[in-house]
Amino acid sequence: MKKLLLALGLLSASLTANATLVGTEVSCNIEPSAIYFCHQPTETVAEGAAEFFIDSLFSSEFALDFDATSLQIEYLGIELLAEAGEFLSLTIMPGLFDSLAFNVVSGVTGVELSDFSFDGETLEFDFNNTLWSEGSVVIIDLIENAGPDPVPMPNAPTALLMLAGLVGLRRLAKK
Repeated sequence: MKKLLLALGLLSASLTANATLVGTEVSCNIEPSAIYFCHQPTETVAEGAAEFFIDSLFSSEFALDFDATSLQIEYLGIELLAEAGEFLSLTIMPGLFDSLAFNVVSGVTGVELSDFSFDGETLEFDFNNTLWSEGSVVIIDLIENAGPDPVPMPNAPTALLMLAGLVGLRRLAKK
């Protein structure tokens, strides 16, 4: 009976698994820049706290906070017109996501979809010609990798019924 419950638990977990960044390692780099740098080069994603800060020579300018499927970029300063051609480069575990969408929540202008590139592993954001005001937020949503055409899986009730039938057949064979 314990084996049956374990098998059912594993089956249900595999049917509901989704891509997540939580617990994976992400790396941060910004270049070319003599002014800005990522406070930490790599970090493990955890919910509820910013993983990276982009610092200037004087203070932290941006907070980068990942969650399971998105990135929030928040400007911490008063006002910034980015014109030095900086590219923020973030590297995530390959194969989890294959595209992105973004949403300017408040206070930043000049951000367009063409400012982003994403190849499934490296996300680049061109900060050039963007204007940030205090508390500006941009959210980047990572869209799950559809991958190749999946092998059709039975739905959960069908799979559970098949598993129960196999257990029944095994018990009959033992008698």
